[in-house]
Formats: sequence, C-alpha cells, structure tokens
Amino acid sequence: MDQDGRKVAKLRIDNTATGFADLMTLFAQHDLRSGSLKIAIETEHGLLVSALLAAGYAIYPINPKSVDRYRDRHHRAHGKSDVADALVSAHLLRTDAHLHRQLAADTTVERRVQSRARANYFRGVERRRSQPAAR
Repeated sequence: MDQDGRKVAKLRIDNTATGFADLMTLFAQHDLRSGSLKIAIETEHGLLVSALLAAGYAIYPINPKSVDRYRDRHHRAHGKSDVADALVSAHLLRTDAHLHRQLAADTTVERRVQSRARANYFRGVERRRSQPAAR
C-alpha cells in the first residue's frame, strides 16, 4: 500500500526461505527498497522477521488485538480474514506508525543470549524425556 492508501501489490507467502525469496522478488518488481518501506506484521519472531530485519527493512509488530480494534473502528463488517487483516494492518501503519514501535535488529550479544537460552531449553527437554515418569 502506498502513502495514499492505494494497493500496490498482493502476495500470500509462507514463513519460509522460499516465502522470503518470493517477497524479495515482489519488492524488486515494484522498486521497494528497504529504506523506503515499512512492514506491519503480527509477530516479532520467526524466519521471515529475522530475514527482513537482516535485509534492513523497518518492521512494526502489530498486536492482533490492535488490528481487531482498528478494524472495528473503521469497518462495519466484523468478519475476520487474513486478507482483510493485512489491509487493515497496512492502513494502521500508514496512518498511525508513530503510535507503534519499530522492531530493532538483533545485536550479536542478543543473538548469543537467544542461542544459549534455546540450547538450555532443549537440554532441559531432553533431560525430562530421558527421566522415567513419576508414578
């Protein structure tokens, strides 16, 4: 969606490397560079978010409740769909980006902490699996 609220393109992707590649192709077709594009997304985790941050895009994680409230304020129909939520999220970010926080790219220290936390978590899972169940 451009600054005037006109839809520029539409694409449904998966949260995979292929989905990211498809999105980058779409961005290239429309000359959408990382410095000029704001992206609203309902999560701040996952492969797609990490890849977009690494590529330099401005990511705004929008709480699904915010999307729901914005939809209720501006649209009579209360039906929920991914397509409608994407459109509402784009409008929300276009008009109210200043009210939402931009997701910061991970620093090296943050990545190390996350990696160690994941490793500790999985060690705990393995330890619980190897212990006999209490009766």
